[in-house]
Amino acid sequence: MSDVHLKAHAGASWHYGNIILPLFAAFLALMVFLPGMIYANSILVMLNNRMAIAGRGDAAMLLS
Repeated sequence: MSDVHLKAHAGASWHYGNIILPLFAAFLALMVFLPGMIYANSILVMLNNRMAIAGRGDAAMLLS
């Protein structure tokens, strides 16, 4: 009885983890990736503005 119960529990937890872990990983990646993209984009815009001020508009054409 206990052996069957352990097997069922292990199977259930494995199946649960198999669904939850990728979802959690994707959520975590999104939470890290989105602010990172916004931050990188603001850096690109800042660099682009500096280059435009320095008289290099070609960077603006490359990035747009």
